[in-house]
Amino acid sequence: MFRTFAEEALRRAAAALGLPFARTAAVAEEAVRAPSAAARLCFRRAAAVHEPAGAPVLVCGSIQALPAAAGRPLNCLIVPVANRGAETRGVRLHLSGPALEQGLIAPEAIQAFRIVRNPDGTAGGPASSSALVEGAHGFLAEMPDVELPYQPDPRTLGNQLRARKTMDDFLSRTAHFSIQGRAVQPGEAPLHIRIECLKAACDPLTVELPVRIAPAG
Repeated sequence: MFRTFAEEALRRAAAALGLPFARTAAVAEEAVRAPSAAARLCFRRAAAVHEPAGAPVLVCGSIQALPAAAGRPLNCLIVPVANRGAETRGVRLHLSGPALEQGLIAPEAIQAFRIVRNPDGTAGGPASSSALVEGAHGFLAEMPDVELPYQPDPRTLGNQLRARKTMDDFLSRTAHFSIQGRAVQPGEAPLHIRIECLKAACDPLTVELPVRIAPAG
């Protein structure tokens, strides 16, 4: 006998749950009332995700690295950082690598921000800036007030991320670090960014950003 995909999936689900197929019925958004003899299956919302104990665990999201023209401000060099471990506050950033050694850019400051949706629907969120200080092996900045809250692995949230509120909360837990400064001369080379926690012992996160500087004009 021919069955549709939905009917076949329902039959297999019934078998896995030990239910007679005759007592099953697929109901979409209450459009059809299920037979009184049908078994009713209810699925509870997933349990709340609790912050883990131990050290922070820093992970990098999707970087943004847009080209800039020589003599102009850096266009968009942003590193998003999430924390899969215990919440912490305060970071140290170290910039180094060929992009600096070749004089492609002159970094001046780091801006840290988080994207939070305001009650009126507009985007906002806390932001702070710290000057970069040149050292023997690159540029350094410390940002003691930057918070890195726990952000669960999105694979553990499943369909919960379809809810606007859940997605907004998830995204607001990412800290974005934007490099401010000027493009100096044309060329392409990587920039290395090392991010360390100031107040917690954890493995540092090292990220490579592709720097592309076009000729002036």
